[in-house]
Amino acid sequence: MSTALDFGHILQLSGIRWTLSQLIMQKSKLGLSNPLDMIYHVQPVMIIVLLPFAVAFEGLKMSSSLAVFRYEDIGLFLTTIIRVVTGGLIAFFMEVAEYLLVSYTSGLTLSVAGIVKEILSLGLAIAIEKTDISPVNAVGLVVCMAGITLHVV
Repeated sequence: MSTALDFGHILQLSGIRWTLSQLIMQKSKLGLSNPLDMIYHVQPVMIIVLLPFAVAFEGLKMSSSLAVFRYEDIGLFLTTIIRVVTGGLIAFFMEVAEYLLVSYTSGLTLSVAGIVKEILSLGLAIAIEKTDISPVNAVGLVVCMAGITLHVV
């Protein structure tokens, strides 16, 4: 079983995002040092950008499925709503934690932590699910680990 493990493009965009967030939060004259202030100003833009994609890719399927709007069982509907709200709360608290980390350290620290998370996920996939990785991915893993080691040193 082979799995494509290409996460480099995601890390590049998140690195830019967190570096810009760090620059904004460290300017005291803007008054955005609190993570909740930053979320208050950033989230509307993120919603405006992502909402058309969500509607285009999932709108009709979600609105017409039995599990959401055309429910036949109130229990199933409430379970779905609870799962969505729980996921939203977890995402919100993760966002607050990321902004706190960036405001006290740097965007680079958050990027390195994200890479460590990806390496742990990859290691667990290899160890538990016996996922095969290509030689290119193995070299990439070694380069990531060497970069993290150099950053820590």
